Amino acid sequence: MMTADEVRPATRMQPGGMDNDASVGVAPMGKLYDTCQSVIRVIETQGLDPYKARGSVALETGFLISSIGPGDPDDPVKIEALRDAAKRLFAVDV
Repeated sequence: MMTADEVRPATRMQPGGMDNDASVGVAPMGKLYDTCQSVIRVIETQGLDPYKARGSVALETGFLISSIGPGDPDDPVKIEALRDAAKRLFAVDV
């Protein structure tokens, strides 16, 4: 048992123990997800059939935009493929 005078070391569950992932060489996250969300908004605003439009994007890029989450690491190749597909399919820059 710990006494009141002892200090417990910080853990990942405590704010003091959170690791700064950027300092250990972890790939940045969020740009791929944001680009996918931008394409989804374009599909919605243009009033396109979401299943056909997302399927067309998947055929062009090789991945499903709805399967990308906010915690997925960025992949520059996927981001560029998604931007190219949006330009070809929907005539927009994302």
